[in-house]
Amino acid sequence: MIDLQRLLREPLREPRAFFAPREHLRAPSHRDGVLWISTAPRPSLRGRIETPGGGVRDDAVVDAAKEEYVERVLTCVESVPEGRVTTYGAIAAVAGGGPRQVGAVMSHHGGPVPWWRVVRADGSPPPCHDGEATAHYRAEGTPLTGAGRIHMREAFWDPAAPD
Repeated sequence: MIDLQRLLREPLREPRAFFAPREHLRAPSHRDGVLWISTAPRPSLRGRIETPGGGVRDDAVVDAAKEEYVERVLTCVESVPEGRVTTYGAIAAVAGGGPRQVGAVMSHHGGPVPWWRVVRADGSPPPCHDGEATAHYRAEGTPLTGAGRIHMREAFWDPAAPD
C-alpha cells in the first residue's frame, strides 16, 4: 500500500528523462528563422522587370507563362459546343495543370467565355451565379437529370478527342 503521508513529506524529485531531447532531429523551419535551408543559391525561374515606381519585379516570365495558361484554358472552354459540357479535369488534361488551377482561371477570367459549360465531374453545375447556369442549359438543350445535374453520359464533350 502507498503511504500518502510519506509521499507528501518528501521533496519533489526532478522527473527523469527517459528519452533524449529530439531538438536535434527536427529539420530547421521558419520558426527557427530559416527561410532557405540549402546553401546553394535559390533557383530562379523568373525574369526581372522594372515597375513604374522604379522598383524591380521578379515575375515577368511567370506572368507570361500564366497568361499563356489562361489563354489555353479559355480557348478550350470556347471550343465546347452548345448543349455539351466538359469537366475541369478534362480541360486540365489538355491545357496542363490540375482541375483546381482550371477552376481558378475560370473564376478570375472566365466571364467572357461560356463558363456554364464547365462542370464538376459528378455533373453538378457551378455553384455560383444563382441558377444562371441552369437557364443556359435549358436554352441550349443540354441533357439534365431530375436532380438538376447534367446527364454526363449524354452531354460530356472531351476536349482531347479529335473532332
